[in-house]
Amino acid sequence: MSAAAKLVLDGPIRSVFPSMEEMVSFWEPILTTPSKELDGVTAVDDRDLQWIADPVSMRELLACEVPLSSAPGPDSITSRQWRSIPISLRALFLNVILALGGFPSDRLLNRTIFILRNTAAHYHRSSVPLVSPLLSFVIYTSTILRDAKSSLKELHVVSLDVAKAFDSVSHHAITSTLKRLGLPSAFVRYIEDTYRNSSTVLTIKRSKSEPIRVTRGVRQGDPLSSLLFSLVVDRVLTSLPSSVGYHLGEYKIDALAYADDIVLFSSSILGMKEMLLTAGDEASKYGLQFNAAKCIAMSILIASKPKTYKVSTAESFQIGGGPIRQLVPTEHFRYLGVHFSPLGIRKPGGTLVRELANIASAPLKPQQRLKILRCFLVPRFYHQLVLSRCHLQTLKSLDRQVRAAVRKWLRLPKDVPIGYFHARCLDGRLGIPFFRTAIPALVHSRLSDMAESSCAAVRGVFCHRSVQASIRWAETALSFHGRPLIDQEARGKYWASLLHQANDGKELSECARVRASHSWVDRNSTALSGRDYVQFHHVRVNTLPTCVRTSRGRRVVGGPPIECRAGCGTTETAAHVIQGCHRTHGGRILRHDAICRIAVSSLRQLGWSVRQEPHFHTREGLRKPDIVAVKDQVVKVIDAQVISASSSLDDSHRRKVAKYDTPDIRHQVASEYGVENDNISFSSITISWRGIWSAASAASLCELGLSKCLDSITFRALRGSYMNWLRWNKMTTHISGYTGTNSAGRSFRREGIG
Repeated sequence: MSAAAKLVLDGPIRSVFPSMEEMVSFWEPILTTPSKELDGVTAVDDRDLQWIADPVSMRELLACEVPLSSAPGPDSITSRQWRSIPISLRALFLNVILALGGFPSDRLLNRTIFILRNTAAHYHRSSVPLVSPLLSFVIYTSTILRDAKSSLKELHVVSLDVAKAFDSVSHHAITSTLKRLGLPSAFVRYIEDTYRNSSTVLTIKRSKSEPIRVTRGVRQGDPLSSLLFSLVVDRVLTSLPSSVGYHLGEYKIDALAYADDIVLFSSSILGMKEMLLTAGDEASKYGLQFNAAKCIAMSILIASKPKTYKVSTAESFQIGGGPIRQLVPTEHFRYLGVHFSPLGIRKPGGTLVRELANIASAPLKPQQRLKILRCFLVPRFYHQLVLSRCHLQTLKSLDRQVRAAVRKWLRLPKDVPIGYFHARCLDGRLGIPFFRTAIPALVHSRLSDMAESSCAAVRGVFCHRSVQASIRWAETALSFHGRPLIDQEARGKYWASLLHQANDGKELSECARVRASHSWVDRNSTALSGRDYVQFHHVRVNTLPTCVRTSRGRRVVGGPPIECRAGCGTTETAAHVIQGCHRTHGGRILRHDAICRIAVSSLRQLGWSVRQEPHFHTREGLRKPDIVAVKDQVVKVIDAQVISASSSLDDSHRRKVAKYDTPDIRHQVASEYGVENDNISFSSITISWRGIWSAASAASLCELGLSKCLDSITFRALRGSYMNWLRWNKMTTHISGYTGTNSAGRSFRREGIG
């Protein structure tokens, strides 16, 4: 789904793959260049790390299970096949490899898969870019820039680009780093053997190259690769001069590194030059080279004018023999997905027009468009919005753009309650995140988490005035209409209450009690056609264009009539048209019978003997329950009803049960089926015309094993309601001779056919 969403949001990739010969001629020299030798390293024996070489336990295997969605490697063994092996055998296999010191060389063949680079924005899930280390690094950088400007301190920042970082690091650098850290010799030998015998196959679409022996770089797809690379980069950073850096409060910060994204800080030009010289020399020892053409520098200097600063544009730094480009105030560079300029974090654009247009133009069902919007497009913008202190007006603009697009996709009128868009799918609504509260909530939670960090420097940044100002901004923004909406549950309740207070949302208050009432909105939406999905929403949120609804705001003296056009003498509401009008009487019977057929079919599949609409003569009159099911000397009497939810649905269920649970019916059922009175029970299928279940009714049906048919009944109830609306509009039947009264109080006479 994520690949499809990326294709929809960003459009097809226009790039063309080079030929296999061109790829091999380019990559083979890079991969096969011998690793740079290092001087002898004295191994350190750290007994606290000896557990790494201990035998693998079954508990560790359970904690590190490979996800079922993980792709198979060159051996074509899928995650499901691997997990089907008994865990004791898997542990034995891994311990044998550990005892042997490595895998056989034919099991160390990798695949190098090339992915086309797209110019579109990088895709972010809501949880991925907001992990603690990455967030801390971005906040560090932002706080340092703010501190330098507010405190009028000199600051020099350089973003370093490592050329072919993961493909050029020396294997000797990896093993020597592990020895210096004191890792067990058995583990170091395992890493040495793995990298010494590794080879890879270049893969372009369906074509593959011959195996290439890899003599440098980390292994693609290996979970250890990023950690091993980071350990080598850490050696480069620890070699930087200790006297150079930028003082933020009581802490000195000289560098931040997230994998190969490295940023250096210095409070003087000479200090930065010394850091760059040291970093370049140290990195070259480990096979790493900095690409000066892609490195970026920016400098904030104290101006001669009091209480002002200036941005230096003169090129002052170089690395690897090449000059580093200096940013001007209007330029920016990207670090960990956030755009920084000498003035701070660049404000994100307040528009989703291009992405929403891409979704609208794609050949998708409306529910697929909503899924991409809710789960992929909106979270894509979280990273920049959370870290950029954007204005509330920007967030409001984004919300308006989203709602306008959704109204168009679902053909909803403009007066649909806002709560219907932003309340949770659990409450039967669309569940679209609301930027206006979601972003301040994420800002508050992410920044507050820094106070609990185990790193003293991170806690120090949390106390900085700029971070505290961001937290206060978030708290103020989350006081929405006088209600604090700090936590997600409070926001969910707010949107639900906002919808239930609206005229169109009053009947939806019981939606969250039964999963089948709302599962079609998101989870089970694939079972619906696009037309059904749109029509179901029209029924659910009461947007059918009846006289009452279309006359809103125009009910003045002499205004349009609001009485039923079929001559019923009552106001023309959706509830009346679908549930009470004489034109839709036959449709209501068809809907009722279709629901009963679904329940009967499910009961028979479960082994129940079913009798439909038996007649029971009682003192109260004739009673015809829809279903009498018999199985193993147990009798279930069930009657179906599709009602308006003006009162409690559970009360309607209990009234229906009380109607049939009488001594007369119990006696006749016991006599006819030869069962005890205690083995006779009564229930109902109670659902509203807008697809909301009675919780008591749904629970009683689940006890019978009918949980799987609840969704089907919901579909049929909603479809039948909309078909009633269509049937009503196509019919011309009219109760003639009725004298009604319009909204202005004047009497009029309606004539019609039939």
